[in-house]
Amino acid sequence: MATIHISHQFLPIVRSSVKFRKTLLSLKLSNYRTRLHAFEKKYHMTTSRFCKEFQAGRLQDLQDFIEWEYLAESYEHLHEDLQQLKRIKL
Repeated sequence: MATIHISHQFLPIVRSSVKFRKTLLSLKLSNYRTRLHAFEKKYHMTTSRFCKEFQAGRLQDLQDFIEWEYLAESYEHLHEDLQQLKRIKL
């Protein structure tokens, strides 16, 4: 883990920026989670199962499925970003 030294005068700005980004990511994740659940309900399968089936080519390239895959991938990336931000100690 790297250590970065921040001048005390900039620490409030950095803290505020990190807090804002965490909040933004949490809101986006909540929105994506709601949209993922809607697809799960509509197609009667979990997102995990859908992704496996879609990536294996066993599902058609429907607009819903393309959007579902995008949401699932985006959700994972945003979740990883949030986890990294949570490890920042200020």
